[in-house]
Amino acid sequence: MIIFIDIDGVIKDPKNHDNWYSDSIGLINKLCADTDAKLVIASNWKLLKPLSFFNKIFNGNVVGVTPDINQGGDYHKEPEVLSYVRQHNVEAWIAIDDKDYEYPKTQKRLVLTSEGKFTETEYQQCINLLCVS
Repeated sequence: MIIFIDIDGVIKDPKNHDNWYSDSIGLINKLCADTDAKLVIASNWKLLKPLSFFNKIFNGNVVGVTPDINQGGDYHKEPEVLSYVRQHNVEAWIAIDDKDYEYPKTQKRLVLTSEGKFTETEYQQCINLLCVS
């Protein structure tokens, strides 16, 4: 199982690059431990930090990043996620993001953060989705 994870608005304050949410990071790490899921970074942070940075935060559970696809016009993460899914033959996956418009066709796989960060509520939504994927 793969979890495509955004950074800003999920585990980090989008307005303050120094404010990382340790409670949200802890819940993501618990989610990986509880479900044997691995993480793929689906965020522009993939262009700013190496994979080793994310593996340090996420206890070695990061297996990759989505490809950087610039299709012009409106930007959505969905084409990058679907490209990764095809390239790596991923069958079971979900995405965690703070913007629903990033996933116009696959919103049934999206867990949307509602309090500006990943909380127990979203953790439970992820468990529910991963258990039926």
